[in-house]
Amino acid sequence: MSTLPYLLVASLYLVLFYGCYALLLRRNTFFGLNRAYLLLAIPLSLLLPLVELPTGTTTPCPLER
Repeated sequence: MSTLPYLLVASLYLVLFYGCYALLLRRNTFFGLNRAYLLLAIPLSLLLPLVELPTGTTTPCPLER
């Protein structure tokens, strides 16, 4: 993966993680949980663009009779 698409996808993941934080955890008073979420969101947003899911098609198995 080249640099520019990687940075764009990583930025989108980071915005997604921050949006989830703003909607769900911002008013939470468990500051340790908030801190852990925000600290884990950064490495996850950098690692998730590197994950490639298999997209190949498989041949169907013939039915046994």
